[in-house]
Amino acid sequence: MVAVFSDKNRTNLVDLIRVRDGDKAPLLPGSYERSLETIKPGTTIKDMYSRIGVRDCEYYLKEGNTWCVRFVYFGYRNAIFVYEATAATGVIFSAGDRGI
Repeated sequence: MVAVFSDKNRTNLVDLIRVRDGDKAPLLPGSYERSLETIKPGTTIKDMYSRIGVRDCEYYLKEGNTWCVRFVYFGYRNAIFVYEATAATGVIFSAGDRGI
């Protein structure tokens, strides 16, 4: 678990993240969850990594013989954020919660 507080006196819990086998999952709708929500089409993979961390990706061939990458991040409750980018440019073209 990673807990983030608003100040050094730990008066306000602003984020709580469970980390298991390298996977992060927020346990409250805090700053990490908001960061997941800020990734939109047009964002670069480099910028995404700086906001929400590095994860492994899946490569796939899109129609038109374009190589793409897909990243999956777990959000609060049943949210599953999926980000897809063109591999050659590193620019995200699809982003959002595809959870239950």
